[in-house]
Amino acid sequence: FPSWETLPGEEISPSLDIVGKRFALLYQLLSEEKPQCLFTSLQAVLQKIPPASSLKPLLHIWKVGENIAFDSLEPLLCSLGYQKSAVVSDKGEFALRGGILDIFPLSSPIPYRLEFFGDTLESMRSFDPGSQKSIEKKTQLFLCPAEELSLLKKESHPATLLDYLPLNTLIVFDDLLALEDKFISFQKISLKENRLFLSFDELLKKSKNYRRIFLTKEEIHHLSDICFKEKT
Repeated sequence: FPSWETLPGEEISPSLDIVGKRFALLYQLLSEEKPQCLFTSLQAVLQKIPPASSLKPLLHIWKVGENIAFDSLEPLLCSLGYQKSAVVSDKGEFALRGGILDIFPLSSPIPYRLEFFGDTLESMRSFDPGSQKSIEKKTQLFLCPAEELSLLKKESHPATLLDYLPLNTLIVFDDLLALEDKFISFQKISLKENRLFLSFDELLKKSKNYRRIFLTKEEIHHLSDICFKEKT
């Protein structure tokens, strides 16, 4: 589960590639019942995300043969943050002509061409954004919002990655001192004033609801609590 490549406090939207990967994995966590093994970084865990109740209705799987109201496509895609274009060449764009929808989903490396007969999705192909030529037939498409930062800003109570995990999850904190060093570097960006990031204490408190393993290269008797006193 990747983190944004932007830093806490920066008012810069993360790359569309990263947003697509994040939404695809969150959809998998929401829809898969079999056990999952999720690898992530401290920054990705501290970064707050849209709650499942808000995000799930915005995630769609379109399959060949199903009915999708063709007239609703443009308002739906615009509401998800996609930009209408004459020709689709970049992620987050879509184009409509006749009964054909070209769209470049965030979670896909290439765009898709969907052909409709009325409201029935009859066929789906991937295509090359440069030549606009079809590549291969597809049977389904994962559609997610085209932006994440704007969704977060609308949330009065954003969630965390831990909120998407079942209670029987085992959380492994790998290399405690490295995690602490990383968090200290975040503190220099004033995380306390950023409502879209957890503090390290908040993370540890939320993780108490799960089974936990703490790994460290150092021997336990070499570790101790450190208290910092503010200068007066």
